[in-house]
Amino acid sequence: MKAPVSELQSQGNGIAFYNYLTPYTPPELLYNISTYGGAFLTGSQANTAASNATHCLARVLNVWFFELPQIQWYYYYGSFEDNLFNTTLEIANVTNALMVCYDALENLSETAVNQYSAFDTFTDFVMAFIQNVLGNITTLMNIYKSIEAATLRGDYVTISTQIGKIVYILLNVQPIEFAARPEPMRAQQIPINLEAASSAKTTTYGYEEVMTFSGFISFTTGAIAGTRMTTSNNLTLCQHNLLTEWAENGRLFKNYTLERRGWEAGWTILYMVYNVNTVTQSCYRTFDEFGNGVYDQVVSEEPSTLINNFIYSFGDIYDSLRNVLILLTGNARGQTNLPYEAGYGLGNALYLVISPSRS
Repeated sequence: MKAPVSELQSQGNGIAFYNYLTPYTPPELLYNISTYGGAFLTGSQANTAASNATHCLARVLNVWFFELPQIQWYYYYGSFEDNLFNTTLEIANVTNALMVCYDALENLSETAVNQYSAFDTFTDFVMAFIQNVLGNITTLMNIYKSIEAATLRGDYVTISTQIGKIVYILLNVQPIEFAARPEPMRAQQIPINLEAASSAKTTTYGYEEVMTFSGFISFTTGAIAGTRMTTSNNLTLCQHNLLTEWAENGRLFKNYTLERRGWEAGWTILYMVYNVNTVTQSCYRTFDEFGNGVYDQVVSEEPSTLINNFIYSFGDIYDSLRNVLILLTGNARGQTNLPYEAGYGLGNALYLVISPSRS
């Protein structure tokens, strides 16, 4: 016997809060869509042409009838932090359902391209479609009679299944074998030399590295690390998640878009959205720890202490800020981790001011 949705969900992804849905009774609409929609997909042999089609339907219904009502409970009872994390977790779960449906759609597209690429012209396809209908006219009439009989006895599962069979027959068009036709004359392709004189600059400045997405992440990470206000590994996790899940997928999205690889580009977007919960948890806790650390340090010190620190450490502060300026305005070539080092220098200057009395 199939386990309830709440039990199934609690076994994976660490989503134990689905158990709160145990007293929730799915409405009749859920039963109708899952039963009759599943019957239609079975009759149309959807998983043959679009693998994961039935899983797509199941995931969408789970999100619609279970996850969305449940998240409302959390918004009502949860704190700001709870609601933030549960929202991003819900986004990840919804995106996971979209991934399954996106995969089914990609499989359907590939099947359609492979099937209809066998036709040389649209006229060939129309002729094959007509022949397919005429060749299956007896089967179609029998299906129609079955639908009539099922309608009289109120058997909507059979009706849905038979409609799916009709769709499968109409779309499963095979090309007609014609006598060999001569290949059409094609204009001779004249090669064009697209190589142009390159005037790209050879110098990349440090601030240009920082202005990239990955460079800005490294710069911010270095600045927070330089203040010595975080003690956990959340900062490292935040940087890792941003660089691997967002920056790398962003780079792939750009490349796939330029190469006109639409399906691959779509996957990169889904992966970025799916990982929003992982990124949010690590980065939120990083900035929470950093903000509290700076606030506590500033509040605990007298203004005179901060002024004394600035005067006493002026030379070190000047050196840190000078190094930041040199890194940002100098040539970035040969610098292994320039954005991080520049950010660390800025954070170190702040640390020298707000750290405990150094006089």
